[in-house]
This record gives sequence, structure tokens and C-alpha cells, in this order.
Amino acid sequence: MPYDMDEARYNRQNRRSPAEYPPGQQDDFMNDDMFFESGSGSAVNNDLDKLFSDGASNSFNSFDPNMGMNMMGGSNNTAPVKKQEDVFFESVGKILKETYTTTTNIFSSFSGLTSLFWYKFGLRALKVSVALLAVGILFAIFGWKKGLALSMGSCLSAAISTVIFMFNVENSRNIREEYSNEAGGVSEESELDSESFFDSMENGDENFDLGGDSSTSDDYEEEDSFDDYDDWGDFDNLESESTPPISTEDALSQMREIPLGMYTRQYLFDMFQSVLPCVTPNFAQVEEVDEDDDEFYDWEEMLREAGEVTGCNEDNLPELEEVKKTLFTVVLTCSRPKGFKPDMVASEIASLYVYRQSNPEIKEKIYAKTETVGKRCLITIFTGKNAMISIKDMTNTCKDWVLDSSNYIPIIIGIDQTGRVIKCDFKKVESIIITGMPRSGKSWLVQLILTQMCAYVSPKELWIYILDPKEGISDFKSFTLPHVKKFESNDTRIIDALRYVVKVEAPKRKKLIGDHGFVNIWDFKKVHPDIDLPIIYILVDEVVTLASRMDKEVNYEFRMLLRELISQLPALGIRAILIPHILNNDIIEKKTSDLVPFKVSVMGDADHIEKATGSKFKEFPYRLTNQGDNAVKLNVVSSNTMFVHSAVLTTDNVESAKLFDYMRRVWKKLEPNSVRGSVAESAEDNAVNINLLRELESSDNSDLFSFEEDEVVDKGNGVWFLE
Repeated sequence: MPYDMDEARYNRQNRRSPAEYPPGQQDDFMNDDMFFESGSGSAVNNDLDKLFSDGASNSFNSFDPNMGMNMMGGSNNTAPVKKQEDVFFESVGKILKETYTTTTNIFSSFSGLTSLFWYKFGLRALKVSVALLAVGILFAIFGWKKGLALSMGSCLSAAISTVIFMFNVENSRNIREEYSNEAGGVSEESELDSESFFDSMENGDENFDLGGDSSTSDDYEEEDSFDDYDDWGDFDNLESESTPPISTEDALSQMREIPLGMYTRQYLFDMFQSVLPCVTPNFAQVEEVDEDDDEFYDWEEMLREAGEVTGCNEDNLPELEEVKKTLFTVVLTCSRPKGFKPDMVASEIASLYVYRQSNPEIKEKIYAKTETVGKRCLITIFTGKNAMISIKDMTNTCKDWVLDSSNYIPIIIGIDQTGRVIKCDFKKVESIIITGMPRSGKSWLVQLILTQMCAYVSPKELWIYILDPKEGISDFKSFTLPHVKKFESNDTRIIDALRYVVKVEAPKRKKLIGDHGFVNIWDFKKVHPDIDLPIIYILVDEVVTLASRMDKEVNYEFRMLLRELISQLPALGIRAILIPHILNNDIIEKKTSDLVPFKVSVMGDADHIEKATGSKFKEFPYRLTNQGDNAVKLNVVSSNTMFVHSAVLTTDNVESAKLFDYMRRVWKKLEPNSVRGSVAESAEDNAVNINLLRELESSDNSDLFSFEEDEVVDKGNGVWFLE
């Protein structure tokens, strides 16, 4: 319902700074404590007047302590009478107190007069003086006698202003730089950007900124397409304009030649980041709504209305203290009066906010959560808006952390509701379970993690086995990096691969590490860095689907292999990445899944979240309503389940495929021997075959060998045919 904004401002001002006298009672001195103390009424002031007007000789003799009561027609005996000396010293004390308060207020008023203030004051005064000087000269030319006096006064004012301005230029610049480093993005007036007065005059008034996952499947419906992310970027208050990265071909052509194996983390970082796009670089920006803005009063009216309808007394409604806006939320900080019900008020505010929205899709995504801190309450309204935030956007905010080589596998997952980047060294994360229904985005999250692993860790130190029963429609088919040593889709070969890792590779490693006197791979690698013993990740996609089509005996073996993989092999450097639709106790037992330190529910409901992370709704009061929303249980970051909006590698499937191809070619140059025996070897052969066919098409036999690119079909084992 519309309301009067001016009246809202007036009411807020009266509530926060009430008048000294209520309306209509300004002259009713009988109700003011200044005039009534211990029953003496206005006698204090009247007697003081008489005391100082009659002179020292007879003042105390003529003082009538009952004068105040007589004036009101009261009895002389109805109140105790103060002694004359008590009245005198009490009055002197009041005078001294008021004098001290006034003096303190005067001096404290100068606390804001910093070098920055005098810099701006001097600059403005100088401009005004120059203008008046010109006016005075003009008047003098036309015969106005006072024009000369105006000119002389302007010259004197300009001289004083120049001195004030010049003496405060350097100090004001230091203040601006310090504030810029602490505050981020705030705008000031054009004077703050000027190196001098003359630069300001030349440049004019300008604003100064202090702030500085590839194919589709009808059978599985598993492919996570960026076409489903069309509502990403729907945020009105921040820039979401994509910054084009350098092309992969240009990046490869500019790649510096370095000795074999001599690359650094900085080198890998530059090669990876150079081809990634920026999409929403200002995702972490926090906008504080000014108290004078209409939007502030909109939120205050909703807060007070919600407080009233949920049971707060009309005279004891909550006061809005602060409004902050982030990419996905609006955070209200308010008082917490008696009778205030935070959860009910927050829910009511969300309902009022929903009422104002015109987009029905957003309405279903709006909700609120609360947090109480002493006498204050923080109400977070999730506005239902969404945005695509690239891994480069997030990396730019924590570049030093990624470049720190002590973080062996630096992984950025996404941001929480406040815009804080959630990151972790996955050396500490032994196994991973990522759950989500078809087309929820879980495969894109896995690709995000795998790509960062492969960007910063050599294929000599990191091996990946991908076991995906979706065969030709696998989400990881284009992930042809030399780190991927196996890609199996056949059910039998999947079991064979698992059996080999658990029953053959693991015992070999256990003997090697144990014979050297160690119990885990990290201590062994620290003492024997010359022995190649890579970390192995076993990625099993469609775990539940795979298990459901096995016969009883094979299913049992499958489950036992997974149990041993998760519970016993991480110390040997063999880790699991499991991607089921839902965490099913029949496939992955709870006592086994409880050992996994990183578990995620991708766009799950409350029941899905509880099964994946173990957190009930009270412990995780968030809704995963948008593409990219996850409930993340990551013990090395937080003991609580976190809301995380995941990053994206690129803006669409085609660009992601180009990125994987680029990274394969980079690692081929850096570690040429690592390509042998990996899926990258087959990808290289396929690329050679396609280039050969193109050359034949352009030769004299073009009619014989002409083909369309979509006629080239992968028949498996690295062999391509024409349809």
C-alpha cells in the first residue's frame, strides 16, 4: 500500500530525536524537572535572581525558601525546604556543568576538520575568490567604485585560500589513499582526483573512484547445459558485462619456451587465467543504502509493518538501523525490542517483498533468515536474483592464495551469501561426494574442481580415472587432459578398473610406503620427492544407476570396492569422487559416507540436503533455488554446512571444450611424456586425423574426400570414421 515518504521521514526523525517538549506543552514549566527538584519548584531560579540582584549584604536574609510553593498556592509545609547554601552550590554546579558541556561540544565540533576538509575548503574558497576578482575588475572597468574594493578583497581571500590549499595538499592525498585501501569503491567529488588546483581547472569536475560444464542425453538427462543458466546475471545493481579473454590460439602462440619441467606456479597461473573470461567482476561489492534514500524508508516501513502484525506493541516497534545489499541478498540490521519475534518478522518482510515483485519465477525464490546479536537482529532477505560468476572473477580476489605454492591443490568452489570466496587446498580433502538430480549442475561443479586441479598440478603428480556408464554422452567426454589416464564406460570394464586400483595398485603403494617407514603418502613424498607416486582420483559418475543394473554378486563387489576406496586408500594417495543423484545408504553406506570430508547437495530440497550433508533445516535454513546453488559440507573450512554459489569456468559448453583442448596442448608442451597412455593421446590422434582429412579435402581430390565436420564420428579407441 503506498504511503507518504515525507511523513515517514518526519516520523523517523521524531522517533530517533524526540522534541524536548511534547506538542502543546512547551510553556508548561510545571511538568519540567528543571523547575522542580525536591518540591522547591521554580523557587530555585526565582531565588537565584533575587540572590544576585539584591546584593551580597542582604541576599541571604531576604531569601524566601517557600516562595515557589506560595506561587502555586500550596502549603508552606508540604515539602522539605533546601538550605540556602545547598541551593547556591547546586546552582553553581549546574552552571559549571553546562559550561563544560558547551565548551566540549565546541571543541569536538572541530574533530572533523581534517587536512582533507581544509584542502577542499581552500580549493573551493580559491575558486570563489578568483570568480569574485573577475567580477570586481569588470565592475571597476564600468565605473563602479566598489568594484576595486571587491577586487582587493578577493585578492586577499585568494591569497589566504591558496596558503590553506597548498599546506594541505599532501596530507589530504595521504588520507584519500589510506581510505581508498580500506573502503573499496566509494565516489567523491572531483577535487579529490586533482593533483593540483590547475589540473582541476583544466579537467573540469569529474567523479573520482576511490575504490578502487557438452552433449545432451534423452536417456539420462544428465548433461548440464549453460542454456539452463539463462537467468544468471539478472542483478541490476552490479556490472555483469563479460570481459573477453585472450583466444586460446593467441595464448598458445605467445607461450614462452622454458626448459622441460622448469615451470612455476606463476607460469601455470598466467597460462590458465589468460584464457578465462571475467563475467561479474564486482560480485563481492556491498552497497549500503543511505538513510536519506527512499529505498531505506521502503524497508523501514516493511519492517515496522511486519513487527506490528506479528505482535509488537505499536509504541515498541523495531527501528531500522542499516540496509546493505549484496549480489543475492538485502541485509537489514534493526533493533530488537521487547516482544520482537525475529523469524516471524523476517518471514513477513519476505512476503511483503514478494508482493512487490512482478516476476513469478523470482517470487518462488524469495525467502529470509535471521541472526540475533544482543539487542540487534540481522534479517537477510534472499531476493531470488541470480548471476553467473566466473572462476576468474573469484580468483582475482584471492590471487596471492592461489599463487602460494604451499597450497598444493588450490581449489575455489564459489561464494557464500555474503560474497566471501570459499576456497580450500584439496590436499586436505581426501574424497568427494557430489549429489544432485539430473540437470542440476553437479557435473559442472565437478568439472570446475577437476580443471583447477589439472591447471596447477602436473600430470606427473596427478592421475584421474573417469568411470562413467553414459558412454558417448558423458559430461566428461571432452575432458581430454593428460591427467586422465583411463576413461571407461562399459560396466564390466568399470568394475575391472575399480578392482585393479583397490586390489593391485593399493597393495603396491602400501608396500612401497611401508617399506620406507611411512604410513601416508605425504610423508613419503616429502622425503622421497624423486620417486614418482602420483595422487589418483577415481571418479565414478551415475553411481546409483550403475549399481542398479548390476546383478546381485557384482553389485555387492561394487559396494565393497567403494567402501575400501573411501575408508582405507586415501592415506595411499588414492581418492574417490562419487557423483550419485542422491546419497543412497544401499549403495554408499552411511558409516562410509560419514568419512568423506567434502559432500555437496546441488540444488537439493531440504530432504536431499539432509541426506547429503546430515544438516537438518534448522541447521541449514537456505533454499537452493537457482542454478549454481549448493549446500556444502567441507570440514576443513567450516564445521557447519555452508551455502555456496558455485563458480563457472566459461559462459557456455563450446568455450569449455575449447578450454580443455587448450590445457591439453599446454601440458603437451610442458610435459610431453605425460601424454602417452592418457586420453590426451587419443585426442591428439583424432586431431591429426581431422587435419589430414581437411588437407585431403583441399587437394585435387576434394570431390573424393570432401566431408562435413559433423560426419566425422568417434568409433572408440581413438579411431574416427566418416558416416
